[in-house]
Amino acid sequence: MMVAVLLCTVGGIGTAIGIIELNRDGGALLAIFITIDIIGVGLLITSALLLRSAKTRPPQLEEAQPTTDFTKDYPDNIPVAYELDNTPYTVHYTPPVQGKNARPSVLTISTPMDGPYEFHMVVETWFDKLCKRLGIAVEVETGDAEFDEQCFIRSDTPAFVEAYLKDSLKRIAILDLRRLGFHELILEKGQLTAKWTGFNPAVDHRPELREEVAARLLVLSRNLPAPQPEFDIRVDSHRVFWQTVLWLLLLGYALTVFALIPYTPTCMGELLLWALPVGLVGWPLLAYISAWLLSGTSRSHLAWSSLMIGSIFLFPPGCLGLVALVNGWLDRSPATERHARIVEKFTRRSKNSTNYHVRVESWRKPGETESFQISSSDYPNVTPHHSELIVVTHDGHLGVEWFESKQVVPNPKP
Repeated sequence: MMVAVLLCTVGGIGTAIGIIELNRDGGALLAIFITIDIIGVGLLITSALLLRSAKTRPPQLEEAQPTTDFTKDYPDNIPVAYELDNTPYTVHYTPPVQGKNARPSVLTISTPMDGPYEFHMVVETWFDKLCKRLGIAVEVETGDAEFDEQCFIRSDTPAFVEAYLKDSLKRIAILDLRRLGFHELILEKGQLTAKWTGFNPAVDHRPELREEVAARLLVLSRNLPAPQPEFDIRVDSHRVFWQTVLWLLLLGYALTVFALIPYTPTCMGELLLWALPVGLVGWPLLAYISAWLLSGTSRSHLAWSSLMIGSIFLFPPGCLGLVALVNGWLDRSPATERHARIVEKFTRRSKNSTNYHVRVESWRKPGETESFQISSSDYPNVTPHHSELIVVTHDGHLGVEWFESKQVVPNPKP
C-alpha cells in the first residue's frame, strides 16, 4: 500500500511537471510518469482489495430496525457505574459520528486493575503476521495455538504479560470476550477495558451482556502474578530513541526542498529525472534501515509504519531538494548571461493569488520557448517581441542548468 501511494505521488507530480514542460521536453518525460501512475494505481487497487478481504469482522448495519428499544441502557457519552461481586465497573457508550470526520460507535466496559503495567490486545491482522515474519515486530507467545492465532499483544512490559498469560483461565476469559464481540482489551493506567467498536444497541444488546463482560473482566483483574523485578523493565526506550532520530532526519531531509529557492533549475523536468532514481533507491533503503533500527518490540511495526506513511509525503520533496542542493552548491561553472526575447506574457490565477509569467525564446533548444515567472511590478512593462529577459545561469554540477537571477529589460538597446 505504501509503495503504491509513493508511486502515485511521484507519478502525479511528474505528470504535472511533464505537462507543464511538454513544449520544451517533448512527450518522453510525460510518458514515463504516466506509466508510473498506472503502476501505482494498479498496486493501490490490489492493496485495497487485499485489505478488504483481510477484515476480520463485517461492520454493523446502523440502519437495522430494533425490535425493542434498548438505547436507554446505553446513554450517549455518559459513563454509567455498576458493581459486581463488590467490584466497581463502568459502561461507556459513544455513538457513531457521521459526516466528514465520521467514526464508528464504541462500547467500553472497564474495571480497576492494580499494577503499573500495560498491554493492548487486538485481533492479529495480516500486517502483524507479516511484520513478525520479517522480524520487525516481536510478540509475546503463550504456547496456546488458538489464543496466539487470534490475539496480537502489544506491550512494553512483556515480562509481566508473559507471566500474566500463563494463567489458562485468563486466556479463556480473553477469548470469551472476543466471542461476545469485544475484540480489544486494554490495560492502561490501572484500568482494564474491553472495547467493542461498531456496537449497535438496537442489534447487539442482550440483557446479560453487561454482566457477562464484567464477570470476565473480574477474572482478568484478579489473581495477578507475584511482582518480579523483571516486570518493571520496559523495552520501549530503544524504539522511542530511534523513532525520534529517524523522524528528525526525515524532516531535515524534506527541508532540503528549500534549496530550490537559491538553485532554481531552468527546467524542472531535468531535475526530476535526477530525483526519481534517488527516490526509488533511497526510499527502500530508508524502509530497510528504519525497520532494522526500530525492530525488537511488539509495537515496532506500528512505529515503522507511521514513519513510512510520513515518508510518502516528506521523501519526494527531500529528493528534489537534495539533487538541487548538490547541483547548485557544488557547481563551480562560471555565470553565463542569457538575453532572451520575450514573445508572450500571461497570468495564472488561483483561488487566492495571481502569478505573472513570460514566455521567451529558448537558448537551450532553438525554435522552442521557455516560460519564467516574473514580479507583478515588471509585468506591465513587458512588451512582447520587444522586451528582453536577461537570465544569469550556471551549468550545474549535475548538468542541470539553474539560474542565479533574472531581470526584465522593457526596451533593450539595439
